[in-house]
Amino acid sequence: MLGNHEFYRSSIERERIEAGRAAVQSDVHVLDDMVWTIGSVRFVGCTLWTDYSLFNADEDPLVLDSYMATARFGLNDHRKIRLVDSSSRPFIPQHAREIHKKSVAFLDEVLSQRFDGQTVVLSHHAPARGSIAPQYANVGLTAAYVSRLEWLIEKHQPALWLHGHTHSSFDYNIGSTRVIANPHGYRNENRHGFNPHLVVDLNDLTPKPNVP
Repeated sequence: MLGNHEFYRSSIERERIEAGRAAVQSDVHVLDDMVWTIGSVRFVGCTLWTDYSLFNADEDPLVLDSYMATARFGLNDHRKIRLVDSSSRPFIPQHAREIHKKSVAFLDEVLSQRFDGQTVVLSHHAPARGSIAPQYANVGLTAAYVSRLEWLIEKHQPALWLHGHTHSSFDYNIGSTRVIANPHGYRNENRHGFNPHLVVDLNDLTPKPNVP
């Protein structure tokens, strides 16, 4: 799936189109609100982005606006990404929120469909509060990295959810769903958390502590 850096110095629309074109007649599958099935395993993927409601901001429009303003001026995403093409308006938090809602609706619809096998969800942005490093637990900008999709995971219980973006490693369960992030991060980041030898066997998903 595409991460936020794939769109840098370009636009959301252009890179989504170009990624799809590049994958045609190749062995690459771009999971941009897409499903790819191999045998008895269904892979469902999206960038995901965020709705900025991590800290219950959706309960107060003014608070939500403040978190989006923090992201607007605090993230390179909104300085280096355009919406349609290089000359169009900037990609702003309101756009990310709209795309996030579409992706969540897509995930909910796909995961509601009967599938005789195991499902793996892949997203760039993190889906749940268990993927917040302690030092960022009360930082407003964290709302641009992590969503509150515990309800979606609990509703559908996919076997595995893999994500990135946080630059910290995580491995925990929400119900029977294993959530894993194993990013390398920038140089000198996550030096003790990244596991270059990590292999996840879907036939042996050892439960980890559940995160409330």
